[in-house]
Amino acid sequence: MMIRFMALAAALFAAALPAMAGGAGFEALPFLRLQRDPSALTGGAAQVYASKAYSVFSNPTLSVGGGGDLALSYSRWGASGSNEFDACGAFGLSERFSLGLGFSYGLNPACDLLDGAGMFTPTDMIAGIGAGFRISDIFSVGANAGYALSKLTETYSYGAFSGDLFVAIDLSGFTATAGVSTAGPAVQSVSTGSYSLPSSASLGLGYESVLGDALSARSQLTVDYYFSGAFAAGFGTEAVIKDMVSLRLAYNYGGKSVIPSYTSAGIGLNFSGFRIDAALFLSGEDVGNSMVFSLGYSF
Repeated sequence: MMIRFMALAAALFAAALPAMAGGAGFEALPFLRLQRDPSALTGGAAQVYASKAYSVFSNPTLSVGGGGDLALSYSRWGASGSNEFDACGAFGLSERFSLGLGFSYGLNPACDLLDGAGMFTPTDMIAGIGAGFRISDIFSVGANAGYALSKLTETYSYGAFSGDLFVAIDLSGFTATAGVSTAGPAVQSVSTGSYSLPSSASLGLGYESVLGDALSARSQLTVDYYFSGAFAAGFGTEAVIKDMVSLRLAYNYGGKSVIPSYTSAGIGLNFSGFRIDAALFLSGEDVGNSMVFSLGYSF
């Protein structure tokens, strides 16, 4: 099964090659790159530190390991007024092999139909599946495949398949990941030609340390080079107190990418496998005053 997922993601990447010259920041289905996990430390695709449950929306190697992780989240995007609901999970079938599943549904503000037939609420949807495999104690690979759909009116919608392909190395507190995010074929517009997906080459670096019996900390740096020509980067840090309370702060530089620059702060509570996470976007064009909440359970 893992080989099939890797092959599918590689095929999606190959299909994306002819469409990689689209204009930066004007790619189709930009909601593919939204941060759905409030426990992640940076924006775009969470590459190093994030809940296993959300691996199907970002880095599939995050799902590797025994046990399972489930999450439900709600996002309120400030400037646009959009609401998003997510349900996802990762399931360790063994110590080396894991599967991920995820579904996202977004409701955008209602708008007037051009023919005067009333109001319509545009929607966005993502359904995905992923797999991760630990090749050795320090090296993992993973792939996601999914379908995204944007419904603009009662009669017009457009969608595309996309995939993620990642490798990860974890050694003595240091973690490095590299891969391709949201690769897939171009989306054909009814009137204005085709648009590429917001695909990028992604790199993540992280370090985690124990500072005492009750305190640990971790930080990560992520870099994305979008094939449209845009560059984005993010840095985040987190302090964990007694494995129960997490305090987070992050900055994301969006540049000309589909995700704007912003600063975010978050908090997490973890007890007996249950967790509550929240993040507030403190600043940023189009995302300022946005909020993301998540309820999760690890088993």
